[in-house]
Amino acid sequence: GAPPARAAGSASYASDTRGAPTAPPLRAFMLAYNAVAALFSMYCFWQSVNVMRRLPIKSGDCDLFARDATFRSVITLFYLSKYPEFLDTVFLIVRAKPVSWLHYIHHIGAPVDMGLLAHTNTEVGWIFVLLNGFIHTIMYSYYGFALAGVKLGFLRPVITSGQIIQFLTGFTIIWSYKNVPCYGGDPAQMVSWWYNYIYVGTVFFFFAWFFVKNYLSKKTRAKKPAAAAKLAAKVQ
Repeated sequence: GAPPARAAGSASYASDTRGAPTAPPLRAFMLAYNAVAALFSMYCFWQSVNVMRRLPIKSGDCDLFARDATFRSVITLFYLSKYPEFLDTVFLIVRAKPVSWLHYIHHIGAPVDMGLLAHTNTEVGWIFVLLNGFIHTIMYSYYGFALAGVKLGFLRPVITSGQIIQFLTGFTIIWSYKNVPCYGGDPAQMVSWWYNYIYVGTVFFFFAWFFVKNYLSKKTRAKKPAAAAKLAAKVQ
């Protein structure tokens, strides 16, 4: 039960299971990696929830979150975690599985995006950590179970849909931050704001295209032969 091919920090990007067999030592390492990644993502998600319970957003004090020790710690850890996630790409290459452009764009862009957020300790970092931490908890758990031989294929479109919803939610929340005086008036914050829309917008396009191609289009193609068979049966 090797997991399907994937792009960095995301849902399965392909259902292609071709590739070299996974050696037991590599499988064990990958299982441990996914377990740690899932637990770490859950920790960051929960800590973000705790921060959001205590601190108001868009309060007009752009240093409010930066003064919070928990927020600074979580956003820094989440940024640093984007580098070990390059192992997702290594696993695909070692196992001779296809690596999509979406995978590369997502992996290369995520550390830059999180790096800008962590460097400025900007309040909007909670959006990335909370939403992405939640999705990654599910995603890495899915891959861990797949490696253990537990087939949960029905979660593939669910995870991809979750990523798309995450992007749209983030877009909606972060948009009005430009109207907060201390945020919109800070060049460093606005660089992060613009980069987020360019990077996430690009990734969103590829995710949406992947979802339509691999889940919606396949269902449509599968229904056509069945409909034709029914029509032929009626004619006879």
